[in-house]
Amino acid sequence: MTELNLFEIRQQELPASKRNLRAWLGLLGCFTSMERGIRRRLIDRFDTTLPRFDILTALASFPDGLSMSGLARLLMVSNGNVTGVVRRLKQEKLVQTRVLESDKRTQFVTLTPKGRTEWQRMNQAYEDLIDQVLNDLSEGELDSLIDRLDKVQKCIDESPALEQS
Repeated sequence: MTELNLFEIRQQELPASKRNLRAWLGLLGCFTSMERGIRRRLIDRFDTTLPRFDILTALASFPDGLSMSGLARLLMVSNGNVTGVVRRLKQEKLVQTRVLESDKRTQFVTLTPKGRTEWQRMNQAYEDLIDQVLNDLSEGELDSLIDRLDKVQKCIDESPALEQS
């Protein structure tokens, strides 16, 4: 059995009446545990990091490419975070960049054929891991979980408490 993460410990300490906070900490605990496993799998099998995989995944979803700022926005990270990772992926010939003719300041990033092949290998391992972890849930339980998470996402998206000031 793996040791508990902070979110799981904190969730267990709270009284049942703190449902909202317990639910949130439960989501964070699940996410943190799963992310830790995914990070280990990517390092062990592919000698790569989750940020690299995330960038390759984003580019696989947008075959025409993304601007550097669009990539950062999509991944919800800073432009600086993306720049260094893209530079290394480019050195390994997994991505290519081009400057837009209409705006020389804008770099567009796309996967190379080698990058697509590498991403496909990594993504298959990623999907296999998710299948292994969630395999004990029935189709009905998975459908219910998806529906509930969709509802949580909608609450988050529509919450005035999270609007930028």
